[in-house]
Amino acid sequence: MADEIVMKHESYGVLEISRCQSSSTALFCSSILHENTIRLRISAAELRRMYNADHAYSSHSREGRYVEVEMSYTQFAEAVTSLNQGLGVPVTVRFANGREMAPCPFTSMDEQFRAEFTADLKELAAMVNSTITRTKALFDNKKPLTKSEKEELLSVLSSLSTAVNSNIPFIRDAFVEQMDKTVTEAKGNIEGFVQTRMNALANAAVADALGDSGTAVLPRLGYNTHQSESGKKTVRAETTPRGAKNAPAAAQD
Repeated sequence: MADEIVMKHESYGVLEISRCQSSSTALFCSSILHENTIRLRISAAELRRMYNADHAYSSHSREGRYVEVEMSYTQFAEAVTSLNQGLGVPVTVRFANGREMAPCPFTSMDEQFRAEFTADLKELAAMVNSTITRTKALFDNKKPLTKSEKEELLSVLSSLSTAVNSNIPFIRDAFVEQMDKTVTEAKGNIEGFVQTRMNALANAAVADALGDSGTAVLPRLGYNTHQSESGKKTVRAETTPRGAKNAPAAAQD
């Protein structure tokens, strides 16, 4: 048997995508904290030829790890379903250029919108107060308003109208749109948690069913395999595991 052959080249690489669990992880361009995420890693690789087959092995060393990014379930779904669209999907870079990145800061969209809306209202109130002061000064002058003064007042009133009829509704629509995105992200986070728990429970059930012998014992999973006279096999749920059936009744005299 020939010895293992190892081949390396700067163009060799592998892509790894994995599910991750954490506690309140902040992600770039995400308005909620996540406990279940998707991590994508690109690493250098080497090709090993053995047993008449090729096998690619990744390098997890600091030098061999090129880039590692983390995404929410929603971001990952958007990335794989919107190819050649838009400007790209936001991701959180965890590792690049040979070094770990600082944790991503979290920004509460609710608090950010509150602060921005409060600032806009203060600006609008200042504009109204300035207009009132200027109008009062012109009226107290007891002289007919000149053409330039009339134009000045009309200009200020037009700005107030724009702020009330356009700017504030725009902020409202932006807030509603962001809240819709937040709800979608929250749903994705919940779906990710449910999927992770289902996988864990399924793996535990399979391991329990295999037992020490490595052979599946279906009754322990609550199912039983039946074979009809024609040879067709079916699987049906059992309300009582096989090992828990009552002992047969004593024979009557």
